[in-house]
Amino acid sequence: MTRSGKLVQSELVDTLAIEKLSFQYFLEIEPLFIRSHITDLGKTWRILNNEGTHHDIFFNKNEDLPLVIGGWTELQKYYTLPNDVVIIVSYYGNNNFEVVGFKEITAFEELPNFHSRFINHIWIYAFDVDLSPITVSKPKLVE
Repeated sequence: MTRSGKLVQSELVDTLAIEKLSFQYFLEIEPLFIRSHITDLGKTWRILNNEGTHHDIFFNKNEDLPLVIGGWTELQKYYTLPNDVVIIVSYYGNNNFEVVGFKEITAFEELPNFHSRFINHIWIYAFDVDLSPITVSKPKLVE
């Protein structure tokens, strides 16, 4: 935690969700937010609060799989966040953010749809394909 100026009233640019599961070493960031603001975002994001302190978290700058790759431990301790959590964050521009809420995740079905472990039975399709030496050598299952 680093001492900085208090969070001043600033115009809200956007909000986003960041998600962390206890068995993952990183946090997954909502890709739609990243696509909308990729040119404005640096590698270091400042999470501000009204106590005059901030935490730095580190963004991997990957538009396809956006992740927070550092700074989680300090942020989790400060906000007393659970190990499996979705964090709602406000973005004020210039790499300045604020935690506005969080929700503990108790089942994979509760994950946001951008998360790599998201499960929605409506979107799951199963295919039963019989493979033989003849079909394995074909480039397509259906011609």
